[in-house]
Amino acid sequence: MSTVVTTTHASEARLHLLADVAASQLPVIEEYVDSDSDQAGPCSSSSSSRSTNCNFRLESPSRRIVGSLHISCDPYATSPSPPKPFKRSVASNSLSSTRSKTRTRGHAKAKDLAALSLEKKIKQQEVKERASKIRTVENSPVNQQQLLVLRMVYDQITMYPSETWMAIIAVTIRRALKQVKNWFSNERQKHNGKKDEDIVRMVSGEGERLRLRSVAVDCCKAEEWTDAFFEEVVMIHHLKVSTLLRLDESRQLGGEPVIDSPSPRS
Repeated sequence: MSTVVTTTHASEARLHLLADVAASQLPVIEEYVDSDSDQAGPCSSSSSSRSTNCNFRLESPSRRIVGSLHISCDPYATSPSPPKPFKRSVASNSLSSTRSKTRTRGHAKAKDLAALSLEKKIKQQEVKERASKIRTVENSPVNQQQLLVLRMVYDQITMYPSETWMAIIAVTIRRALKQVKNWFSNERQKHNGKKDEDIVRMVSGEGERLRLRSVAVDCCKAEEWTDAFFEEVVMIHHLKVSTLLRLDESRQLGGEPVIDSPSPRS
């Protein structure tokens, strides 16, 4: 009987020891459950006991202390980062690059303008040389065809054609350049009282200073009055006059009515 009592006391002693150990670990478990309640999910508990149906991990005090210190576990955290290759910054050179591009464009534009100016001068020199080779009788009067072209330029385009324009007229109507110059000079002297009447001073698309009639400016802008455009106008009018005069002459020979042609003013 004494053996049974002794065994019973020993068992109770062991149970009390286990109960004390469980009681000492209970605050740790409760704190863990409270802090991770959002992750553990819903729990079912009874008022008479602390038994739960939650699945959670027991965490030792030493593990919790280490976790609260937020010590990084990255093995490279304390080691210095490997050196990066040196890269030359191009930000400071952006302004220089922009200026360089601007200068390049400016030089290209100036080069193009210089090329156009040189080409224009070459063409002007060519037409002047062609006009200087034309030989006509000195002080000979102009014929009707030549007079109609000269009158059109004087009355509808300009009283002051440039030397290049007068050379174009001379080549078109086949008359000496000197005689064309004299004709315009004589016309201006005849109408000296109306010298600056109906004159518009402008600059052509080629940079030439022009003194045009208002009717010429109304028909075309000053920028359009280039040497090439003036040559086209003169040649077209010359062709029109030549055609009308030939048609008029043929009808006169055939006895048919004569087409009224513009009568030139002498």
